[in-house]
Amino acid sequence: MSGNDDGAWFGQRSYGSRNLPIRWQGWLVTILYGIGAFLCFFLPAFWNVQRSDFISFAAFILLTVLFGFVCVRKSRRSVGR
Repeated sequence: MSGNDDGAWFGQRSYGSRNLPIRWQGWLVTILYGIGAFLCFFLPAFWNVQRSDFISFAAFILLTVLFGFVCVRKSRRSVGR
């Protein structure tokens, strides 16, 4: 392990505003988010649920907010910014 073991799941990029997974927990959360985003739009349409477009959109927004919260809480903080 490196000397900077702060428990962060996501590290900062050298440019841009997004974070990259740097530990297996970050990769797992990212993969689960991708699968969840796919299922948000596939399952309600497959099950012939009424108002499936609204349910899909609401579930996707909720999932994205949850993923963003985890990313912010588990990302490496920059010093001096």
